Amino acid sequence: MVEVDGKKTEYESGRTLDLNATYETIIEPAVTSRGLRCVRADEIMQSGLIDVKMYDLLLRADLVIADISTGNVNAVYELGVRHALRPNSTIVMSEDKGKLYFDLNHISTFQYSHFGEDILAREARRATEALGNLIEAVMAAQAIDSPVYTFLPRLRSPSMSDEEFEELVDEAEAAQQRLFHHMREGEKLMRQSQHHAASVEFAAARDMKPGEPDILQKLALSTYKSKIPNELAALRAAMEVLSPLNPESSNDP
Repeated sequence: MVEVDGKKTEYESGRTLDLNATYETIIEPAVTSRGLRCVRADEIMQSGLIDVKMYDLLLRADLVIADISTGNVNAVYELGVRHALRPNSTIVMSEDKGKLYFDLNHISTFQYSHFGEDILAREARRATEALGNLIEAVMAAQAIDSPVYTFLPRLRSPSMSDEEFEELVDEAEAAQQRLFHHMREGEKLMRQSQHHAASVEFAAARDMKPGEPDILQKLALSTYKSKIPNELAALRAAMEVLSPLNPESSNDP
C-alpha cells in the first residue's frame, strides 16, 4: 500500500484530507476481504529512514494500491518506482475532487469521496466493495498496467527470494502496528487531558517517522499543554518540535 498517513492538505484547494480514514475504512477492509495482507510501504524503516527494504516491497508485492490524493510527492514517487519495477498489479486511486497532473491523468484511477476530513459510512461501504471487486479483477487479469512496461515491452522485471520478501512483510506489519499504537494511545491520552503521557507516545511515533507533519503537530500540542517543567519551557520545547516544519513560511494550515 502506497499512501502517506495522517491529515494532509491539498494545496491548490486548501482542503484537508485524513488519509488514515481512507486506509482504515476503505483500503484495508477491501484488501483483507480478498485474503491479502495489507502493508503500507513507508512502514519499512531503519533508524527512522525509509531504506532499500521499501523498494524490495514495491518490487515483490503481489498487488500495490497507490493513493495519490493531495498529490503528495512521496506517494507519487513510490508509484513511479512500482511502475518501473513491475509491469502489472498496480491500482492507482485518488479522492474525486483532487487534480490529476498530466503524467497521471491518462492512467486509470479508482476514485472515492472525502467529506471534509472524514469519509461517510455509505461512501466507505461503496468504495470498499468497488475496490475489492477491482482487486479481484486486477489479480485475475495480470494485465500490464505500468506505462513503463507498456512503452518498453522488452523490459524485464527484477526478482528476489520468497524468504527475503516474507521477512520484509513481517517487519512492515510489526512497524505499522507499533506506529498505530503510539498514535492512538497519544490521541486517547489527549482526550483524557493526560498531556505529558500523550507527548511520550507521540515522541515515540516521531522517532519512528521523523518529519511527519501530523505527528510533529500532535507532539508539539501535547508538549505545550503538559506545562512541564513550566508553561514557558513547555512552549519553547513545543516550538522546537515544530521547527522542522518551518511554520513561519509554511502554507500548510
